[in-house]
Amino acid sequence: MDMEINGVTLQADFMDADFMEAFEPAIDRLRQEMGRMGKQGTGKSVAAGYRELNETVEGFFDDVWEPGTSGRIFGGSRNVMVHLEAVARINDAYQAERKQFREFSGRYAQGTQGGSGPVQGYGRKHNRKGGPA
Repeated sequence: MDMEINGVTLQADFMDADFMEAFEPAIDRLRQEMGRMGKQGTGKSVAAGYRELNETVEGFFDDVWEPGTSGRIFGGSRNVMVHLEAVARINDAYQAERKQFREFSGRYAQGTQGGSGPVQGYGRKHNRKGGPA
């Protein structure tokens, strides 16, 4: 899926194993860092907190896509909302794809539990490797 963020087109295929191999650990790190920042309290100035958050978000984009991606997306902007909105767009797309996958795969999982789905009885007619028994 092509996504446009701040005029930059990114390829984000949440159903592709290779893409998810980079995306999952990066989004987990981003969430952990953002959670940690939220719990730190008032030890920093607002400006310092914004800079740290911006750097964390920029690191996420560079880790998932390639170094320099954040520079193209943010173009030197230090606006924390621009950064958070970019993350929100990625997260919303990811959640929508996950929902679609769950709905789609759920239709076929029902067939394996005695329903009339297209995979019902597959194991009786085929060996474990998918060939005829």
